[in-house]
Amino acid sequence: KIIKQYNFPNAYDIGTWGETILNALLHRTFLNKSHLLLLDSALYNGKLIPGEYAALFDEIYNYDTKTKLPKNSYGTLLEPNKDGSKMQVKAIDNVAELDKRRAAIGLMPLWQEAKIQNYYTLPKQYIDYLKNNNIPFEE
Repeated sequence: KIIKQYNFPNAYDIGTWGETILNALLHRTFLNKSHLLLLDSALYNGKLIPGEYAALFDEIYNYDTKTKLPKNSYGTLLEPNKDGSKMQVKAIDNVAELDKRRAAIGLMPLWQEAKIQNYYTLPKQYIDYLKNNNIPFEE
């Protein structure tokens, strides 16, 4: 209600710490799809960074009621890999469209982000898709 009344704040409005707290609260608040327009607006007006938008979308708005789990549309949902040395991106919803969805909101391809961040591994389904479609990438 406050965000709708006063607009979506960013670090310039409420400071870096305030923005961090706001984003943490958004992740832990029960939001519904009616709030998606608000987040879309915040993204396109530069009040919400693309990575945070993708994480909120994957975690909250893309919830699969059949499995009781969020779908991984932007590749932001992680889990520990088998040996516990790194995190791994959870299975991706519609892997063929993943990097197009990411590009549409200003994110780099997932393989590129994984290489730069170097703290998580990519799911086999994504690597297989890239290889099978001759899409150049670095593992």
